[in-house]
Amino acid sequence: MSRCNSKVTLTRCQKFFSWFPVVFILLIVGWSYYAYVYSLCIVQVTSVSAKVCYLVFFHLFLLMFCWSYVKAIVTPPIRPPKQFHLTSSEWETLNNTAGTGVNGNVILETIVSDRNLPVYLAGPDGGIRICNICALIKPDRAHHCSACGLCLLKMDHHCPWTNNCVGFHNHKYFIVFLSWGVIYCFYIVCTSASYFAEFWTS
Repeated sequence: MSRCNSKVTLTRCQKFFSWFPVVFILLIVGWSYYAYVYSLCIVQVTSVSAKVCYLVFFHLFLLMFCWSYVKAIVTPPIRPPKQFHLTSSEWETLNNTAGTGVNGNVILETIVSDRNLPVYLAGPDGGIRICNICALIKPDRAHHCSACGLCLLKMDHHCPWTNNCVGFHNHKYFIVFLSWGVIYCFYIVCTSASYFAEFWTS
């Protein structure tokens, strides 16, 4: 009972601390907003037309960055379809073949053939890939995420900055988030470089 409670507590702590990188990013964005809008545009820039131009494009890039970041966080990757999951009897039969000389891959090949599963990639042993934790046949490019505890389609990696796995269904939002992040930072650097140099030399 105590071991179960400890595991639940550990899981809750991991989920809580996993949001720290996201909070850190939001704090950085908040600081950049203050530094650019107030410290640069309001205090340093004297031309009204330059202020308006800087602020319009800044808020446009910030809006797109925040939108793509939220989408990258809240859009979940997709798990393998139900037909890839092994039934309890199939899983038990597969486990019972261990040490009996029966080739478990033959059983898996039969299941793949009967269900007409589109599986082409083989594991290191040349057999059909399975996940012993999720009890399923892994589709091509599917992998198990130890952070999420799930098998995910077309899994790329688990990103701590979005607290989410990058894979099928949300890979586009992750790339868009990175792109707008680069554009956002590049715009700030380009428009503030001359004022920053003037500040340090004066």
